[in-house]
Amino acid sequence: MSLLGAITLLPIGWQLNRFVVWVYYQGLHIYAWPRNEWITLGLLAHALNVLLTVPLGLLARLGLPRLPWWTIPLGVLVLSASIELAQWLLPLGREGTVADVLTNTLGGLVGALLGQWWLSRHAQGADPLTVTEHSSD
Repeated sequence: MSLLGAITLLPIGWQLNRFVVWVYYQGLHIYAWPRNEWITLGLLAHALNVLLTVPLGLLARLGLPRLPWWTIPLGVLVLSASIELAQWLLPLGREGTVADVLTNTLGGLVGALLGQWWLSRHAQGADPLTVTEHSSD
């Protein structure tokens, strides 16, 4: 949670932008991403925003199993909107955007769904990491 706070509220927007550009060019030149118009810096920034909150949604779902699963993405939405509002209002050198709220919420949703899957498999007594074969009787 401290890392999430540091990434979102410290005045390091310029460094984060450089990181996104670095990842983009590493993907193009080292990992040979295909050169086309849909892999853009903006898309990569949105994907990284989603990935930032997947662990939050997953850990919240696993840590709060009695809550309905849908409350986790709702909580991430409120948290993300609060962070973006703080970035917009406070002199942090950051820019709060609605797109960040949406991508963060999507990450929380993905994490909550992964956590729900884990809990449902665990509740059935199955190890979610074990693949079981079904016989075709």
